[in-house]
Amino acid sequence: MGVSAPAILAGTSGFAYREWIPAFYPPGTKTKGLLAAYAARLPAVELNHTFYRMPTVAAARDWRAQAPVGFRFAVKAPMSLTVRKTAFDPAPVVAELHKALAPLGDALGGIFLQFPAHVAADAARLDELLAAMPRDWRCACEFEHPSWGSAATAELLVRHGATRVVHDDDDTPADADATEPMYGWQYVRLRRRAYSDDALAAWGRRIAAAARAPSFVFFRHEATASGPRFAQRLLALAPRSQSARASRRSPR
Repeated sequence: MGVSAPAILAGTSGFAYREWIPAFYPPGTKTKGLLAAYAARLPAVELNHTFYRMPTVAAARDWRAQAPVGFRFAVKAPMSLTVRKTAFDPAPVVAELHKALAPLGDALGGIFLQFPAHVAADAARLDELLAAMPRDWRCACEFEHPSWGSAATAELLVRHGATRVVHDDDDTPADADATEPMYGWQYVRLRRRAYSDDALAAWGRRIAAAARAPSFVFFRHEATASGPRFAQRLLALAPRSQSARASRRSPR
């Protein structure tokens, strides 16, 4: 029997969008029930509001309780860790984040670190930040300033077991070799306004060919609920051994 390929875990950036009723969420879904309804249909979500405010233990406990076994959360790290231009000690912020996310346990799929365009490459700062992260966290870094596209950055990521985010949008298509398996695991953000089935199937093949560990794929939020539909189509078009669907077991 052959070995199954690592899973593709697809979802969207955020879930708390009431405008997705009834296109994605069933009619009558309450605000408090959005996550449970989302997790019944998709295997992973990227939490973006944590970029603006530190999550709480109570919030993380509630997220975990609403998600089925096998569901994964990708958490965007607080902006204080990546937006500053000057160096600072990241350890206290990381320690607070670690405490807040502890209730997620193995439902924590990864930490998303987004470095905006005004933050140029700083190898020493990146090294210190990644070194401060708990060893059991998988970190994905998105760099908007072109100076980060160097061998030195790649070496730092590999050394810390981190990965570079693959970003694809209408203005900046992802490089053809962006999913080469140099980092061991993948974090892909597909941000175009529309993806055809052919395009989604091509992404599924591309991700699977490079995967050595589960791959996270997140689509953008759209008021029309196109993001979750694209995620569902990507999972449907990927071979069964390569796609992950939310478990049907009851939430914790």
